[in-house]
Amino acid sequence: MASARQRSTRQGGAVKDALTSAGGFCSAQDVYAALRAQGDAVGLSTVYRHLQSLVDAGLVNPKSLIVDAASGVSGAGREAKEATGFSTVDGSFTAYGLLNHRHTAEMEMALGATVLFTPHLVPMTRGILATCYAEAAGRGDPLQALRDAYAVEPFVHVTGDPPATKWVSGSNGVQVTARYDDRTGRVVAFAAIDNLGKGAAGQMIQCANLMLGLEETAGLTPIGVYP
Repeated sequence: MASARQRSTRQGGAVKDALTSAGGFCSAQDVYAALRAQGDAVGLSTVYRHLQSLVDAGLVNPKSLIVDAASGVSGAGREAKEATGFSTVDGSFTAYGLLNHRHTAEMEMALGATVLFTPHLVPMTRGILATCYAEAAGRGDPLQALRDAYAVEPFVHVTGDPPATKWVSGSNGVQVTARYDDRTGRVVAFAAIDNLGKGAAGQMIQCANLMLGLEETAGLTPIGVYP
């Protein structure tokens, strides 16, 4: 059964025949009312939820966003390449896509902000941990802003601890947190997802659930399979 927030979107039979984002910068109501959907890029899936809340709350300067995202090897696909082979990746940590990574434009479009994005390849199979920095635009509590924004969201868990990719491995969950640093006048925010779950297949199942009028959480879990 569709929830009240989903049903309200389709009152009067208005259905959008439009290509929409699945679970990212389009709302659940938008996805529910659409006939077609396309998933967000995995980088956007990781950072959008917490950064947009901080921008909307006026807690950060939208012209100062810096995103460092550490990604597992599966983010590069299954094609056999030297750059993602075991002997290359094991025991190493490297940045790539400097200054012009394709996800930068998507992040800036969704956030309405200026973003310096640097992805990093980590010697693990799956998962993304994004560490994000921005100039503070006030002394408000960014952690409380996240708690307020996602109090009723089934897949976004706001935690008081720095998130880890193991917490969301094999799930459709997103773990986020944030802090204001009075010494530097900056906000630091973190988000962890499974790039193969929330970053790919999970968000599309979530989107299909909304479009078909099913429970948004059907067939999905916010809880990782670790340990």
